[in-house]
Amino acid sequence: MLIGNEGVYMRIYLLLLFIFIYGCAATIETLPDRVAPRIVSLTSLPPLTTPGHTGQTEFKAFFYILPDGSVEEIRLEKSSGDASWDSAAIDSMKQWCFTSLPADTHPRGQWVEYTIRIMVEDPIWRQLGELVAHTKSEADSLYMLIREGADFYAIAHQKRKDTNDEIGRYLGTVDILRYPEHVRNELRKLRAGQCTAPIPVGNHYVIYKRFKEDI
Repeated sequence: MLIGNEGVYMRIYLLLLFIFIYGCAATIETLPDRVAPRIVSLTSLPPLTTPGHTGQTEFKAFFYILPDGSVEEIRLEKSSGDASWDSAAIDSMKQWCFTSLPADTHPRGQWVEYTIRIMVEDPIWRQLGELVAHTKSEADSLYMLIREGADFYAIAHQKRKDTNDEIGRYLGTVDILRYPEHVRNELRKLRAGQCTAPIPVGNHYVIYKRFKEDI
């Protein structure tokens, strides 16, 4: 497949596990010794109903990722056989967010190749809040406050000195399958009222809290 000459083309293989129901999500596992943008958040893909589909499908897609981790363009290696699905899937994947590109990549962006495997899994809904730290030491400090009994909302509403943004927020009802696999594994184990230890997500560290269902 020919890719435009804007930016340098980088061939990287990743594995994405998708859910074909409302609230689908993905997992990315990079092969050893490869450097690639890491997934931060995903949006759902439409159900694939082409003839012969057996519940698991694999295809390749080329993402043009901008320096800030957003997606500008996507090209499928070949059509699924359903033009409307191809269009809807591309529109959804353009909303994905990755970590920032390394400083030594092309200043306009980078083409990256992904191998995507689609599988079925039920959504898992949780009432969540998050605290976001820019460094591991900041995350550890926030986690220490939580363990010492500090109020989650009080910490979340504190302003960050460098941006004046609040440190955290209440996310509401979230399908945890939208998160990368290492995040969802921790959220699966989380009971109401509990917080996770700091989890690396993209370029930051996040502490998640699960609230009771009546919030």
